Amino acid sequence: MSRFLLRRLLQALPVAWVVVTAVFALLHLVPGDPVEELLGESPSPADAAALRSKLGLDRSLPDQYGSFLAHAVRGDLGSSLHSGQGVSGLIAERWPATFELALSSLLVGLTLALPLGVCAARRSGGLADRAASLLGLCGASIPTFWLGPMLILVFGIGLDLLPVAGRNGLTSLVLPAATLGIGISGLLVRMVRVTMREELAKPYVLVARAKGIGSWRATLSHALRNALPPVITIVALQFGALLAGAVVVETVFSWPGLGRLLVDSIRWRDYPVVQGVVLVVAASYILANLAADILCAWADPRLRVSS
Repeated sequence: MSRFLLRRLLQALPVAWVVVTAVFALLHLVPGDPVEELLGESPSPADAAALRSKLGLDRSLPDQYGSFLAHAVRGDLGSSLHSGQGVSGLIAERWPATFELALSSLLVGLTLALPLGVCAARRSGGLADRAASLLGLCGASIPTFWLGPMLILVFGIGLDLLPVAGRNGLTSLVLPAATLGIGISGLLVRMVRVTMREELAKPYVLVARAKGIGSWRATLSHALRNALPPVITIVALQFGALLAGAVVVETVFSWPGLGRLLVDSIRWRDYPVVQGVVLVVAASYILANLAADILCAWADPRLRVSS
């Protein structure tokens, strides 16, 4: 297992470097000047030159890139051009909110998807299968920018049951987590249904049934574990996507996470913050996939040998 983990970590390092390099290049190609954002549209040449020198923006791009990588390796992500705060501190303030939202959304998605997918696979072609397929299609098709406001109108304004903005306790987490979780559940239902159907048709399940093991026990104890690896992989990818792409939901619900910080930093051309957020999100994505590889290897030991 240790060699398996080492190979996965070594494969992840080039991915992180490519992501950071691409973001650095794209940010500096996008039109706009952070000095103008800080000083206004018509700063005096002397003030602009002084601020540019102070921020290090007067250096060549290779020099800025090399400095950023050297500091990033040491864990120093620099300071915000807009507020002057340390980037690491800004990310540390926002990271727990985004992680909480992403994890809660996954739990909602799995809570909906696993029972529906298993029932659909056991009753292939029946009413349960059709209902699960329809619900999965609806979940995958409804956009979050529509579902979020609808949940606010019904449960926040109409019924006055749940808060609609901010991060103040578990009740404020319900609506944003449901908004993202329902969308994720659509993909997961279909994945669980397909993998479970394949496993339930294999000989080892039929042998278990022939030995007198009950239908549900054979499904949950035998087929489900072997059906988990592809589902775990999708869950890890979805978790990484949630960390990077929950911008719309965080904006709709005024959730103080990394998504809102990233959008504001792009608008201000705050290069250090954008680079820091992307680096942290990329690292989280890589760690999520590493965790998925570990869980898949646990569920199916054959993967340790083939990887």
